[in-house]
Amino acid sequence: MGRSAPEVALHHAEQIIAYRRYLRQLVASKANQRMDDLASGLLDIHDEDPEALTQEEVASILSHSASPDTKPRIT
Repeated sequence: MGRSAPEVALHHAEQIIAYRRYLRQLVASKANQRMDDLASGLLDIHDEDPEALTQEEVASILSHSASPDTKPRIT
């Protein structure tokens, strides 16, 4: 088990940042246009009590709930 080359580690970090940005944008768009999906359901909880679940937490839940097959590939 070795460390990744710095350029590989940097690429992975950039991918994570891009994916988190995508999720925050998704949550922001769902806040205005709800559908029958997990993000909208979580935002309903946020609307009932913004302190119970923030929009950033909604994005985090979505990040952890997506399987590798459903995560968009950002390159």
